[in-house]
Amino acid sequence: MKIFNWLFGTTEKINSQSSPKDKITVAKALSFQKEYEKVRKDLVYLNHCVKQLVLNETEIISAIDEIKTRTNQDLEKEKLIKEIWILRYTSFLIWFFNLKQPNKQIDLETQVKLINHSFESILTEYNKAEYLEWFSDGFVEYFGSDQLQLVNLKEIKSHFTNKLAEKLPAIAFNCTGGRLGGELYDSIVELIMETVTRDQKIFNLDDNTSLTNEEINGIKNTVGESDKQSLKAGEDFLNSLINQ
Repeated sequence: MKIFNWLFGTTEKINSQSSPKDKITVAKALSFQKEYEKVRKDLVYLNHCVKQLVLNETEIISAIDEIKTRTNQDLEKEKLIKEIWILRYTSFLIWFFNLKQPNKQIDLETQVKLINHSFESILTEYNKAEYLEWFSDGFVEYFGSDQLQLVNLKEIKSHFTNKLAEKLPAIAFNCTGGRLGGELYDSIVELIMETVTRDQKIFNLDDNTSLTNEEINGIKNTVGESDKQSLKAGEDFLNSLINQ
């Protein structure tokens, strides 16, 4: 639906030369408004969570530099950052499926579109759009398929769990020049686990974690404020169509 793609900022843009049946009418806009209301809060929530991932990247980079200094050993920093971001993306998909169990294939596809939109918009906002190129290959590797299907979602989740257990030591091995064990290897595994754990705490807005109450309240306030802004943007767009 073109209006859906336009408002969510995807690469498919509304073309003024579209055929009459593709033109956005008031009826289509009103129909979209109902659809938009269903996903608006999810989109705002995901945008906030992904933004936290980007903001926390500086901590990850600092931790990597500290590990290199402390161990005085070679470490492929860029490769490690890439692997961590692929894991962050695929983990978000699994967490969202668990948070909102899809009942239909269209629900599953919508969830994937929302998450992809959040990563695309936030990474682009912070000039990190090149990270998006990493996700497709990582998607296939972690899920064992290039397309998610509701009928095999349980198997996909199981594949992700098994692949994660396999990938953790493999990432550390590949990013440390083939080291298996030792301080550098152990530090990388620990960093990856800490990163994913903190990401999940942010995703769950879990105040029974290392996040402080102040951090939790800040997240909730940000989501609430962004929600109001997002709603107004949708209403403004709808009004502009009606008043043309």
